[in-house]
Amino acid sequence: MAGKKTGATTGSSRAVARRVVAAPAVRRAAAEVGSGLVAGEGLGMEMMLPNGQLINMRGGSFDPTASQGFQGDAFIRLLNANGDTGALRTAAVLRENEWRDYDKVVTQIARGKFTLVADMMTNGMRAKLENPMGTTQIVWDRAGDMSDAQIDMTGEATDIRDRIEFAQDSMPVPIIHHGFRLNIRTLMASRARGQGLDISHAQLATLKVVHTIEKLFLFGQFSAGAGAGSLYGLTKYPYRVAGPLSADWRTATAAQIFSDVNAMIAAMEQKNQFGPYMLYVPASYAPALRRDYDNRTAGGGGGYSIRSRLMEIENLKDIKTNWFLPDNHVVMINLNPENIRALDGIQPRMIEWNTQGGMVSIFKIIAIILPQIKRDAADQCGIVHYSI
Repeated sequence: MAGKKTGATTGSSRAVARRVVAAPAVRRAAAEVGSGLVAGEGLGMEMMLPNGQLINMRGGSFDPTASQGFQGDAFIRLLNANGDTGALRTAAVLRENEWRDYDKVVTQIARGKFTLVADMMTNGMRAKLENPMGTTQIVWDRAGDMSDAQIDMTGEATDIRDRIEFAQDSMPVPIIHHGFRLNIRTLMASRARGQGLDISHAQLATLKVVHTIEKLFLFGQFSAGAGAGSLYGLTKYPYRVAGPLSADWRTATAAQIFSDVNAMIAAMEQKNQFGPYMLYVPASYAPALRRDYDNRTAGGGGGYSIRSRLMEIENLKDIKTNWFLPDNHVVMINLNPENIRALDGIQPRMIEWNTQGGMVSIFKIIAIILPQIKRDAADQCGIVHYSI
């Protein structure tokens, strides 16, 4: 974003920097506010709206008196709040109890529909993403290794003076969202009849967002362009261990299923990944794991299922059914945040702004919850993906 000097220094006066930021660069502008690039003594700023109108800023915040007709504009509110989406949760249209109704359904659906994401959140594999609206890319180092330590009696031997080599990986930080609209007359009619606010739109929009997040963790593949890195799900990550299942588990024998799981764990150990492990299977495989393990317990007399036998394998923490995994795809992860973690920027929440002169309220369910998959210097990671 280019800047230019205006004015001249005379006496005690100073030149004032003037910068113009073209909308809709709200995340870019939020990043500047968060990093201190906007606020500052002697700094004036103007925001150019899509219609070409310039809005003056003072001391890093917008001056609403200079933008008649744009007070409460979503862009302005969001930028003034340093990217905090809470600025778009005003009570201008919805009453407090109506916000509670919407928030309740959003929270309930989000908690109930996460499987893989919920496991990461509750197994120490969550990382808080600060200033998510002002962060468009994550960059991290991949550290190399050192030689083994020396052993001697005096400690006088010259050390091998290793130096860790670093390389970098990166990923974009996209926003997952789905919106709906509410006409003011519809809202007023529901209040006049004493009926509760229809929350079906919020329910479905939240489902779409949560489902998209879960699928992003499983088989997402997203790029924001050259230099921004790529975001991958478990089954798309280029450095995962991929292998074949010996048979379709729906018709496989107990021995075949047991062999496949042991092979996946062996593949983990070859990559220096030693557990604990979580195994995810598609819904079509769940009935197979409930079958009896062998003839000694035929008919369920011993209560010894294939799943029970698998759970006796060392370091296998649990087996989960994931409703988004396609048939004949099984995924195992090492529950270690150094391999994969959930970047938690914004939990699913609803924001709102007005349009059409206040006749229509626009609502959006927004979230930033993303998978960050890491590899080491040897391109090893804790993901094994077997399929047919």
